[in-house]
Amino acid sequence: MVISKTLGLSPSLSVGLILLGCCPGGAASTVVTFIARGDVSLSTVMTVCTTLGAVILTPLLTMVLAGTYVPVDVIALSISTLQVVLAPVLLGSYLESTFTLVVKMITPFAPLFAVLLSSLLACRLAMTAMND
Repeated sequence: MVISKTLGLSPSLSVGLILLGCCPGGAASTVVTFIARGDVSLSTVMTVCTTLGAVILTPLLTMVLAGTYVPVDVIALSISTLQVVLAPVLLGSYLESTFTLVVKMITPFAPLFAVLLSSLLACRLAMTAMND
């Protein structure tokens, strides 16, 4: 809030900045860790920890910080956070433990796939925002 007030941002940009600060960014760090040949297991565990915390903390922090700008539905935001952030981590863990051979074959292509999928998602969100 201090940054948005200092910069004189509009309410919509302030809420966006607050949401950006409240959400975990672990999934992308795991891809970068893999590309850099780092400890992917440690990165994954840290992603799970921040993700579990985010399910509770993102809605609460958003309500406290952005609640003065827009009404915040904490329950709906918690469900969205579970769907968008936690579900892919759990699905990935399940697939790796169940389909180990397939995962080993796909792993070399995973970083490229992750970057392309993230880019397509960002483009889709931008197109949706432009149409609204």
